Amino acid sequence: MYALANGIRGGVTAFQSSFILYQLPYGIFAVSVFTALVPTLSEHHVRGDVPAFRRDLSLGVRTTLFIVLPAAAGFIALSQPIVRLLLEHGVFSGRSTKLFADTFLMMATGLAAYAVFQQLMRASYARQDTKTPWIVNSVAVAVNIALSFPLFAALEIRGLALAHAISYIFAAMLGTVVLRRQLGGLDGTRIASSTMRIAVAAAASGGGAWIVARALRDAFAGSLGGQLLQVGAAVATGIAIYAGLAAVMRLDEFRPLLRMVAGRFGRRGAEA
Repeated sequence: MYALANGIRGGVTAFQSSFILYQLPYGIFAVSVFTALVPTLSEHHVRGDVPAFRRDLSLGVRTTLFIVLPAAAGFIALSQPIVRLLLEHGVFSGRSTKLFADTFLMMATGLAAYAVFQQLMRASYARQDTKTPWIVNSVAVAVNIALSFPLFAALEIRGLALAHAISYIFAAMLGTVVLRRQLGGLDGTRIASSTMRIAVAAAASGGGAWIVARALRDAFAGSLGGQLLQVGAAVATGIAIYAGLAAVMRLDEFRPLLRMVAGRFGRRGAEA
């Protein structure tokens, strides 16, 4: 992958920087969900309580999507303003901004799938199953490599980012199929219903953020302060839209998780 990217001026930097920025909501929020859930899932597995395992895994997937889908929508809507704000200073040119932003946009299309894939693999580890993550990861790498060559030929660095996104979409689907067979189901109806509502709210928030960023582009994007105002106003708009729609659609996936985490820490305190 990097051998291909190295053939394009600034390609390696654009790909690596996109991946670092792409990891931000995953590293801050999704990993927190995993950290809270894995010990609970392990307890369910040890007790042989498969229904409870399915219930809490469903909660983890839905909560992860509740956080990551609007982040992905915001990244897609604001890829260029965000990159311009963070990096278009000094030697970082407008051409570099476009290359980075386009690469980042392609990669962000797979952010939700990447987070769900990581959640599912940790569920396998909680079941003391290391074989499934190895197989699914190997398939994801193979798909990524297979897609990288034709997509790079068609889209250059953007193609490598798209191959990365597609490989994890495939990996999340494969992990879902495998765990569904192992557990006799994955609360699919509830996950699908929540995902559809979250996706609608996320798309609306991303659309609102894009409209605001575009409206402010010419008026405020000429200076660092103006860029900050443009991105800040767009992000605030997106968050407000998402919060409003989440309330209207009763997207309350985060609240059960908070109760579960609080309960777990409460038990630890009592044990101490």
